[in-house]
Parts: sequence; structure tokens; C-alpha cells
Amino acid sequence: MRVGMGRGLDTAGQELSAPASRPGGRRRGRGWRGLCRVVILGVAGAALSACAQAGGDGPGSAAAAPPALHASAFGDFLAGRYAQSVHDNKAAAGYFASALNADGRDTMLQRATMLLLVKSGEMAQAAPYAREILAADPADPAASLVQTALDFGAGNDAAAGKVLSHVPQSGLDKVMVPLLSAWADLGAGKGKPASVDRALASVAVLNSYSGITGFASYYTALVNDTAGRTAAADAAYRTAMAATDSGDPLVVEAYGRFLSRQNRFAEAAALYRTYLQSGENPPLRMMMVEVTAHRRLPPMVRNARDGAAEVFYDIASVMPPENNSDTMQLFFQIALYLRPDLAKAKIMLATIYTRENRLPEALAAYRSIDPKSPFGEDVQISIAWLLNQLNRPDEAEAMLEKLARSHPVDQVNVLGTMGDISRDHGKYADAVAHYTAALKAAGPPEESDWSLFYTRGIAYDQMKQWPQAEADFLTALKLEPDQPMVLNYLGYSWIVRGEHMTRALGMIEQAVTLSPKDGYIVDSLGWAYYRLGRYHQAVSELETAVTLLPADPTVNEHLGDAYWRVGRRLEARYQWQRALTFKPDADKVPELKAKIADGLTRMGEAPHDRRSGI
Repeated sequence: MRVGMGRGLDTAGQELSAPASRPGGRRRGRGWRGLCRVVILGVAGAALSACAQAGGDGPGSAAAAPPALHASAFGDFLAGRYAQSVHDNKAAAGYFASALNADGRDTMLQRATMLLLVKSGEMAQAAPYAREILAADPADPAASLVQTALDFGAGNDAAAGKVLSHVPQSGLDKVMVPLLSAWADLGAGKGKPASVDRALASVAVLNSYSGITGFASYYTALVNDTAGRTAAADAAYRTAMAATDSGDPLVVEAYGRFLSRQNRFAEAAALYRTYLQSGENPPLRMMMVEVTAHRRLPPMVRNARDGAAEVFYDIASVMPPENNSDTMQLFFQIALYLRPDLAKAKIMLATIYTRENRLPEALAAYRSIDPKSPFGEDVQISIAWLLNQLNRPDEAEAMLEKLARSHPVDQVNVLGTMGDISRDHGKYADAVAHYTAALKAAGPPEESDWSLFYTRGIAYDQMKQWPQAEADFLTALKLEPDQPMVLNYLGYSWIVRGEHMTRALGMIEQAVTLSPKDGYIVDSLGWAYYRLGRYHQAVSELETAVTLLPADPTVNEHLGDAYWRVGRRLEARYQWQRALTFKPDADKVPELKAKIADGLTRMGEAPHDRRSGI
């Protein structure tokens, strides 16, 4: 069994007004975005857009098949593909550009180069490729979106609208083109009545897609608000609030900003206060302070350029990160080009970089956010966690201690992360102290506090204080009964201890049902079957675990043990040999070598307790 508790603002696909720096943090739900994700992606169909296809999101990637290049250019192409595979987008763009310089103007390679430059935040360098692609094909969706962003950025809203008029509205562009066209019309017409009407008509197209009326109402409100149509904006904000059951923080934030500018401060404060009663949200809490002091807030969208940035951000934020990482990065980078102060887009990019193990880039993205912003505390916590992951724990701990002194109000995330870092470095007593302090600061336990009990339980377990650990795991399960990590850890621990065997096995089986692609949990089930003498079932589960974690030494060792017990001796030795090649812990090497030499004939049934691999 192995468990992990990654930290940081892991918010891809969630609303960014309420980032959660710890899993299960004390935050609100997703509101309308979960539904919009389903509907928008349903409208988009199998291929999101030409951006996704050319950006490398899947088998349709335009750069997947090499164009006809001569030898030296082909070498550049292959180098670019390798750089792309390790997420070095800027280097990949350079290699592809070199290949293009040598071999003319292959459209597929042009498009891939352009989009890699955009993913790298190099919009100016991408511009010539967009112009050249559109000169050959004015309807190219990928180049059209890039050129549209460039036109909005230059304040040439009419040109943006002209580019969009050529884009066939299929796939994701069914949603993006009407929204971007709305802002182009509004900007080009300088807010004159006819241009506002055209913009609203474009947004109204979204009402034909069942399930995203809240999304359409939100943009209707933003357009009316930007155009100064106060009564219409108020009505649309109310419709959006009703459609989302008042649950989306961006709608709440935008409406509160609107109310403050109408001098309706009490209504704005009540709106924010109601939302905050069911979950913490740093931006809204800061805004509530402002409106309570009768200070007006700036609008969510100030002009057409801001509106376009909001479109690119919103569409990317509702995409599930699986298989959409490239498209999300494209859109977040475009949003930042249009609005460099858009902290929520920086956070989303940092989240993607963290998931792709691009930790220095994630660190740079977080550090580009003003510490005094509404996201400041959570961003600082994420920076500390990344510093720890980059083997700079002293810096991380010093940063968190400073944060704890300077932010005495909400200590839960700070103290919890301090506990995580202490646990990560084997300082289990310190970890327990930090988790206990975090729980005290949290007050009466809520559902979202399961992770604090869970991680404190792990620390107690590592200190060989099982009664305390068990109590924390049971509390975590009471708060979050279907949490697979807790089910896995407690169930496996009971199996190893020979306690509550039937219940324990059922818990691990439930964990696998909930997280069938988690190789560590599947391995736990296989090893539970092994410990119960059900070797054939163990083999089946452990073979699955190895496909999920092919380079994990412990999973390979477990499969070797199970093979030996069912008489597959040659395969067993092969798996143990594989385990040796994957750099197991030093104390496991002699045991693996003994198994390879003698099998399990002289080995007992000593448990393989993997809980130290947290």
C-alpha cells in the first residue's frame, strides 16, 4: 500500500475564486461549472477544436505524423517531437521553426509551431504563423483564435470580429465564436445601442444548448454591465444566480461588484456573506470587507479585451484536465496575454505544470502572482509545498512560519501544510503537533476536514501509535465515508494486523471500485488477497497494478511473490529482477536478491508494509 497527499492549488476544472490548497479543503462546491463542463464538451463533440488537434492533446495531433522533410529538417522535427513529449514547448517550437526554415511552409508544422509558441506565452512570436496560415485558409480555426486574440490585444475589435466571421461553428467553436463575436461587436461599436444588441444576440445563441442557460445569462449580464445597461444587467445577474442556485463564485463576485457600483452596498455585503456561510473564499471575503466599508468595486469586465480574456479562461476552466492539458494551456496563456493580471489563469497554469511535474515552471507561475492578492495566502502555501518538493524544505518551513505569524485568522491550511512537510521528512511528532493545531483552528469537524484526520493518522501510525491512528482514520471515514485513500489505508492496516479481516477486505475492494486506476490501491487489494492466501485472485489484481505502475519496485515484487505461490516460478524471478532494476529502497535489495536465488522456499510470510512509502 502507498498513499500520497499532494499539496498546492490543485484546482483544474474548479472555480478559481475558491482555491483549495489541501485536498478536501474547507471550500464550496463547483456550482454551475460542473454542468457546463458536461454540456459544453457535449456540444464540442469528440474533437474539441483544431486547437486541441494541433496542440498535441491526443492521437489527432497535427505534429504526430512527420511531414515530408529532407534529412536535416527531419532531424529538427524529431528533436521537436521529443521536446514536445517532455513538455519543453519553447524548445519544441524552436526545432519545428528550424525545420520549416529548411523545408518551406508545411501547414501542419506551421500550426504546431504557432500553438507551441502560444503555450509558451510567446504570442508575438506566434503572430507571423497565424497570419501566414490564415492567408492560405481564412477559416483555419486554430489560427483564427490566435489571430482573434492578437486583434483584441491590439485594440482592433473590428478585425477580431472579421476573423471570427470566417470560422465554421463546429466543435468547441460553437460556444467560443458566439461569445468572442459578442465582445468584438461591443468593442467595435464603442458600446452604441446597435452594437450592444448584436452582442446580446450572439450570446443568446448559447440558449439553444440545453443546460448552460446559467452560462448564457452570466455573459448576458457581463455584456449589459459593460455597456452600462444597468437594469438589464441586474436582471441577467439575477437569472444567472437562479440558474446556478447561487452557487457559482464568479457569478456571485460579478454581481456583488455590480451592486457596489450602484451604491447597493448592503445587498452586496449580504450576497457575499451568504455565500461565505457555506465555504471560505478569499476574494469574496476581501470584497465583503470593501463593500461593508461602502467602497465600490471595479467591474468584472472593463472592456472587450477583458471580455475575451474571460471567455478563454472560462472555457478552459470547465474542461476536464484528462487529455485536454494542451488546449487548457493554450487558452489560459491567451487569457493572460489579454489580461496579464488574471491571477486565476496563472493559478490554473501552475496547477497543470505541477501535474506534469514541471515544478520550476509552476513555482514561477505562482511567484508571478501578487502576494497581496485575494489568492495570496493560498498561493504562498502552494509555493512552500513546491519548495519542499524541490528539496528546499528549510525555505518552505520558514515561509510557512512567517505566513502563520502574518495571517492569524485562517490557520487551517498553513498548519496543515506544515504538518505535511514535517511528515514528508519523517518528523512525525512535529507533524502530529501541526495537524492537531490545524484541527483546533478549524473548529467543529466538517466533512472537508477528513484530510487532516487522515494525515494525522498516518503520522501516528508511523510513530507506532496505532490506537490514535485508528481513531483518526475512523473519524476521517465518518466525515467522508467514500474516500478511497482512507478506505485503502485503514483496510490494508487491518489486514496486516490480522484484524477485522472481512470488513477490511471489503473496504479495500470499495476503494478499488472508487479509484480503479490508482495502481497503489489496486496493489493493496492484490496484496490483501495474498495475505489471505487467495493467491490466484492476488495474481489477477497485481497484474493490473503492474500495468498501472510498471516501474514501481514494490508492485513488481508483490507480483513476483504471487507468481511464486501459484507455481509460476520463472515469471516470479523475472518480476523480482525487474523490481531490482527500479531502484528499490536499499534495505529491500538483499531480500530481492535472496528471492531471485532461492525463491520463497526460505522466506517467511513477513508482511510487506508499504505505509512508509507515503
